[in-house]
Amino acid sequence: MQRKTISRKPISLAVTALALAMALLLTLAGCGGGGGAQTQQTGTGSTSQGSAGGGGNAATGVDWPDNEYTAVIPKPDMAPTSCSVNDDGFSAMFDGAEYKDARAYGDKLKTAGVDVELNIFDEADEYGMYMYMAGTGTGYFVDLQWQEGAGVSLHVEKID
Repeated sequence: MQRKTISRKPISLAVTALALAMALLLTLAGCGGGGGAQTQQTGTGSTSQGSAGGGGNAATGVDWPDNEYTAVIPKPDMAPTSCSVNDDGFSAMFDGAEYKDARAYGDKLKTAGVDVELNIFDEADEYGMYMYMAGTGTGYFVDLQWQEGAGVSLHVEKID
């Protein structure tokens, strides 16, 4: 009688995906709290100071900002619906963006050299998720995520 072994790879991938999603959620939650000045731009085209809030209009989008964080990554082909920057980093949301958009931007990041300690989780079919996480080699970390029905989020932060 042959002994069958059970592969733990799908389970470990799911656990890893969940842990990474939670890490992003906690990171983004930290951007909305007090401390430090924050600038946010939403789909209305207005810029305001204060805490994060509001969404954006996918039809109008916002201008891609020019700051120390966006200078280290290529400009995405997707139009952001909201952007915010504070002492912790830069975040952008792309409501309505699809898997193919996130995947194309992940490829663009890799081509631009954002590939230090690269981690890619590409499970659109099974889990409805795509994640691209890597360093720039110049002291920044980039986290790109797509989740089915939620669009794309991008976060860039300075690392020590």
